[in-house]
Amino acid sequence: KWTGFGRQIYAVGSNPDAAKISGINIDRVKIIVYTINGAIAGLAGAMYTSLYASAQGNMADGAEMDVIAACVIGGVSLNGGQGSAFGVLLGAITIAIISKSLSLVGIDAFWQQALKGAIILLSVLINVIVQRNAMKVWEDIQNAVDGPTYRERLEADPDCTLTAEQLDAIFDPWAFLTRKDEIFARLKDMEF
Repeated sequence: KWTGFGRQIYAVGSNPDAAKISGINIDRVKIIVYTINGAIAGLAGAMYTSLYASAQGNMADGAEMDVIAACVIGGVSLNGGQGSAFGVLLGAITIAIISKSLSLVGIDAFWQQALKGAIILLSVLINVIVQRNAMKVWEDIQNAVDGPTYRERLEADPDCTLTAEQLDAIFDPWAFLTRKDEIFARLKDMEF
């Protein structure tokens, strides 16, 4: 999110149609992201193989649950466009601590997976609630912006003693720049 390409990734992940309209080459971004993802997955596979000194096709079965849980706990939205690498790192540490501590306590692998699933559900639920509240706040801001302007509220206010020329001087910067001498002369004569 601090580089141009990072912002393009966020844009494509958040809303591909808007990203395309804004001029981002969506196919190029997706190809690069999937290539990076494949390279990192290959590196992880090599590290996993070197750790256990063997390679089998089903070595990491069930690891996708840990990955999804780490991402969701770390703040990544399943809808895309949100999250950070640092948050995912914290989520991965959290999931690793939970997994290792459950194993040390002696909880069965089935219940460990069930607990991780419950954690994912809880995290997604919290994420949805937070996003809905954020959208509600955004809609309130948009309604406030799209509502009557400050000038319209002043014109409708019976206590406002400003004339139309004074309001033009205050709210119309182009008129102010083109007729500033005339407006200043009139403002000197007027009382507020």
